[in-house]
Amino acid sequence: MKLRIKGDSIRLRLNQSEVRQFGSRGKLKEKIHFGHNVLSYSLEQKPSGNLEALFNGNHLKVYVPSDIAHNWINSDQTSLKNTITLKADRALQILVEKDFKCLDPRLNEDESDNFPNPKSTE
Repeated sequence: MKLRIKGDSIRLRLNQSEVRQFGSRGKLKEKIHFGHNVLSYSLEQKPSGNLEALFNGNHLKVYVPSDIAHNWINSDQTSLKNTITLKADRALQILVEKDFKCLDPRLNEDESDNFPNPKSTE
């Protein structure tokens, strides 16, 4: 599971195995080590509500309602998106995506488990 953070936006990208694991276990978890500090992040199913993100301590949790997760996992739907209004006219964008193979090959990056790119001519 890849994490991308830019400004007030969070994007998680999952390959095919990770989407299957998220469907069967209801949760994915990763860690980034910074010397003695660790940032962990997870994608978790919850019974109901909206797509949301919470940050506590050094852990970022993105929650997806189970019915929305099930529909996304078992369809060609590419992404899940929500905008959460914050204080002072700010908003947090949350995006969970199926990770597609790049159209141009990338050195040192294994994309064998990524989803086929719909724009590919292969």
